[in-house]
Amino acid sequence: MKKILLSLSLVIVSLFAVSQVDVRSSLKGSVTDSSGPVSGADVVVVFTPTGSTDRAVTNAAGAFVVNNLAPGGPYTVTVTKAGYAEAKAMDVFTKFSETSSVSVFMAAEFEEVVVSAQALESTIRFGNGTVFGEDVIDGLPSSDRGIQDIASLDPRVAVGSSEDFFSLSVMGSNPRTNDITVDGVSVNDAFGLNDSGQPTLRNSFSIETVKQLSVDVVPFDASRGGFTTGSVNAVTKSGTNEFEGDFYVYNRNEGMVGADKFGNEPGNFTEDTVGFSLGGPIVKDKLFFYANFESFEQVYPSFYGPVGSGAEREALYVTQGLIDRVRNFTLENFGFDIGTYDSEQNNKSENTFLKLNYLINDNHEAEMSYIDTTSNLVKVRGNPPFGFALDSQWYDDKQTLEVLTTKLFSDWSDKLSTQVTFSTRTQRNDQDPVRGDDFPSVAIVIDNGDGSCSADNSRCSDPFSTIWGSSRSGQYETLRFGQDQFRFLNDILADSTQFTFKGFYAAAANHDVSFGFESSEEDILNSFRICGGGCYGFSGVDNYEAGLPIFYRLEGAPGGELAGDAADWALQKSSMYIQDSWTVNDKLNVLIGYRIDNTETDSAPRANPDYLARTGYRTDVAIDDTVTAGRFGFDYDATDGFFDYFLGGRTYDWLPVESVTIRGGYGKFVGRLPNVWISNSYSNDGGYAKARFDGLSFSGAPIDGVIFDPNANDQSRATRLTASTGGDVNSLDPDFGLPVSNRFALAFDFGLADNAFFGIEYNKDSVERAFAYIDPDLEGNAVGTLPDGRTYYNNREGDLHTTFTDLGETSSLSYKFSKSMLDDKLKIYLAYSDSDAEDVFAAGSSTQGSNYGKYPTYNNQFYPNWGTKPSLWGASERMVGTLDYTAEFFGADNPTRFYLYWKRESGRRYSYTYDTNPIGDGYRDGTDLWYVPTGPNDPLVSFSDDTGDAFYAYVDEFLSDYKGQIAPANGFQAPWTTRYDLKITQEIALPDTPVIGDAKAELFLDIYNFGNLLDDENGQIYDAGYGGTTENLDASYDEASGTWTYSNFDDGHIRYRNGSRFISAYKAMLGFKLSF
Repeated sequence: MKKILLSLSLVIVSLFAVSQVDVRSSLKGSVTDSSGPVSGADVVVVFTPTGSTDRAVTNAAGAFVVNNLAPGGPYTVTVTKAGYAEAKAMDVFTKFSETSSVSVFMAAEFEEVVVSAQALESTIRFGNGTVFGEDVIDGLPSSDRGIQDIASLDPRVAVGSSEDFFSLSVMGSNPRTNDITVDGVSVNDAFGLNDSGQPTLRNSFSIETVKQLSVDVVPFDASRGGFTTGSVNAVTKSGTNEFEGDFYVYNRNEGMVGADKFGNEPGNFTEDTVGFSLGGPIVKDKLFFYANFESFEQVYPSFYGPVGSGAEREALYVTQGLIDRVRNFTLENFGFDIGTYDSEQNNKSENTFLKLNYLINDNHEAEMSYIDTTSNLVKVRGNPPFGFALDSQWYDDKQTLEVLTTKLFSDWSDKLSTQVTFSTRTQRNDQDPVRGDDFPSVAIVIDNGDGSCSADNSRCSDPFSTIWGSSRSGQYETLRFGQDQFRFLNDILADSTQFTFKGFYAAAANHDVSFGFESSEEDILNSFRICGGGCYGFSGVDNYEAGLPIFYRLEGAPGGELAGDAADWALQKSSMYIQDSWTVNDKLNVLIGYRIDNTETDSAPRANPDYLARTGYRTDVAIDDTVTAGRFGFDYDATDGFFDYFLGGRTYDWLPVESVTIRGGYGKFVGRLPNVWISNSYSNDGGYAKARFDGLSFSGAPIDGVIFDPNANDQSRATRLTASTGGDVNSLDPDFGLPVSNRFALAFDFGLADNAFFGIEYNKDSVERAFAYIDPDLEGNAVGTLPDGRTYYNNREGDLHTTFTDLGETSSLSYKFSKSMLDDKLKIYLAYSDSDAEDVFAAGSSTQGSNYGKYPTYNNQFYPNWGTKPSLWGASERMVGTLDYTAEFFGADNPTRFYLYWKRESGRRYSYTYDTNPIGDGYRDGTDLWYVPTGPNDPLVSFSDDTGDAFYAYVDEFLSDYKGQIAPANGFQAPWTTRYDLKITQEIALPDTPVIGDAKAELFLDIYNFGNLLDDENGQIYDAGYGGTTENLDASYDEASGTWTYSNFDDGHIRYRNGSRFISAYKAMLGFKLSF
């Protein structure tokens, strides 16, 4: 009898996904015999772990499509028709957000058939992105056991490692604008305070629950929305017909952490993780469950101290004796303990995840999932050189998340299938001072160890130096205690609902149509004010003890009602789309779609007629915006063209190319913004919702009528806070809407011999609409011209108008190479990206004033002269690689796995800025760019101290290209960072038992910054701080002579970073897992 080998070739293309990302897979196929297409054949697709069955019938062209498949496998695909032998493909695997294309040849009934199938790696998609499976998730070193480590395998994704948080930037984008989903449901930070983009301080779900993780840079599917940057999507595990579970523990302590560059060993430090997972059948072949619980606890020490302590960050003037003096005085006179600096910080996080899957019948499946996450992080504000804060100024950031989601997947016929999703979410954020909020915020500026502040030091009489300023080069220092100025009754509640409907229809032999609708509402309640409990600034400790401040501020509801100024509003979004996946021929697939996005708020902020009359801008503006967007994508099998036309039919032994695919697309995308930026317009309306009382003295003398009041809940707020005292205004443009970008991508994928792959991807994003700010009072306060030609002002920090600009663009070119050897025991991966991103406003803060005035000014960039500058976020160049090797030292049943992760990336960008504010825009000192003199003889510049020689030597070495010019904003980069991480996993096969059956144990050693363990100078991070400003030169100008006077230059602006997360030191983690 004749034997026929039926080969099942899987060609991966993009699966449709809604903005509540569709995390199911699809299987498309064609069935033929020796004479052509086979119509009317029955196709049965069975998900082996649960027995879930989907059916289809081939059309006249022999084609079929099956949607709503759970990602993973294995699947069995069976094709039958009278007169033909049954064709069965075993062990078929899928990945979410992809479609497998299956070609099946059917033999005559009397012929013997042997069917083989092999799941191929994903290399073809309608856009750019990567899917990672459990093998990578389990093996990759991950110090924080979070999605950020996995996402960073894409070279365009840079994970910012700060001292108390992480951020994730895609091609230089703002980290708060990404889209993060779990099982297709948004788990973004609904309010937008966290740089991680997640609603909780650690990951809002355990990495143990993740089955597959996708990083999508530009998916051209019209159903995808809600981001103009990147999308990170996690698919969680589900229960099957087999009971499976894990119990795991991880530990790290001070003995596993390296010393900092100064030789300081960490103090008392522990991190403990305990968790378990369990899944299985409730009713076999019908109802399944999966559950996970994980608890994380952390205790870490302070990393700064007073003069003489030898801490990583040591005070300039604050001594232990001074701390004791102020502490004793405050306790004796006011009954409040202001605390110390060396308290341990205790943090905890708990994640609970539950999931139920119910196979109603062969055509309908229901799914329900629940996420409950609580976390806290004690945050330290004000440590050298940014003041010296005692622990009463620390605050406990408590964040919680609850998400309940229900889904229904339905196959109505072999042509029509649907998905329906409904989700509710509650996110809370309470920020409470560690020692309570009954005592006001206090800052004392000093420049001597005895607690005094010199009369000839201008900083000692500057009220803003006391409360907002930071010390530099020994000029001064602020001792801070009492509640943090931003944390008086600071609470956030965000309730969200989401509804999604999506349909798939096989309209013709080569046209598969998808369509859908989505609606969501986010109800925001935000209680926030600056100095809500009173902020006091004193010049010297003596004045504090006398109760005589030179700075005072109080904000709150008019009339003094506590929390009466809370913003209460809702953002509503709705989207519709339709698209056609067109199989043009066996080589070309095209995706054509159209999408409509509508965004509106349920109400408008209060009207302020005085502001309108003064500026021409209304405050009572609601958002009502509609964007229509076309999408186009393609993937083309260019293998024949490559060999026949590009190579002219010639072959070369040295050229290992076996297949070539070209893919790409173009489309318009509507993104998202942190809701806090919109909420500011509801909170700040100039005295109607929130009023402000200021008391200032610029002479160093006490403020008339303001005596220190230790009761934060009083502060005479009923009389001080009235509508007449006013307050800042954040107005909103009537045409304001969410960000819009036009995005283009082109990629070339080369399948190479011997299990190797090489890819090239190009991305180009052009801003159509991005947020921007206008200070309506600035131009009216123009005073004159600085010596270098820039305009200077006599302005004050205050009102801002939020609008939009079409300036900004991003381009990126990336390369990827992978190869598997030694029967998959050795795998290597290398990738590189070169990105160029430019924006107008970096916007890394939660308030409009900080977004506008905290970052370097671009020459005369103020409206209408906006200009772009290199993005502060991410890394312009990144290289990443992995080496994954599995050895069998103890036999095949007890493998040992070594997984080495390597990254090298360019440093954070920064700008050379003055530590003063000569431009006079009224916002932060430290953001005005240097004028770079031509040399010591430049007639525009003179030095008033002895730092000039060092300054000119520095300019000759590092800024010679900019002599006689303004140093460019974000035009410089901190040193490159290189880091190695290593994870070693040892499996131990356990004997079968009647209770748990087949089981194994795993031991883990996970070392972050392994290179630093080998050499303590490796893996260190240096930068110019979060805002990227050096603030390392004082400048004043004389209008009459038209000259600058410089002083107090220092070259210590690039600082070592380590902090409580030990980001520049090695840290090891031990783990154990029992799986059955």
